Amino acid sequence: MQATISGEVPACISTDTAAEAAVSDGRVDAVTCLSSTGTNVFPDLQSTTDAGYPNIDFIGQLQRGMYLPPETPDNIVQSLTGALKTALQTDHVQQWSENTGNVIEYGKPSAAEKAVQRAFEEIPNNVDIEQVRKNA
Repeated sequence: MQATISGEVPACISTDTAAEAAVSDGRVDAVTCLSSTGTNVFPDLQSTTDAGYPNIDFIGQLQRGMYLPPETPDNIVQSLTGALKTALQTDHVQQWSENTGNVIEYGKPSAAEKAVQRAFEEIPNNVDIEQVRKNA
């Protein structure tokens, strides 16, 4: 975002919350939303899907995860899992979620594994890797 604001690069892809201040004070223009579900931060912004382009939710929606080495003892995994669930459910975090439109929820590790696997399956079906290499 900063490189676009300064003119170093002509455009960027950013999370809506990271772009909010720069858009609101006119330093950059929001052009589109990559998520087919739109954005609560810029509710009037058209998504690329609404503009007729293919849905890229498999790669365009932000999901965060916590990963641990496979040999991590189960008691540590359970302790961290409990702390994460508790933190995500606090009033402060949920209020931030409501204010910014960023969905905050705990998902099981299997859901994260499925999302990553789906992205790796969908990218080759939707991106011409040879063309990307030629243009690199």
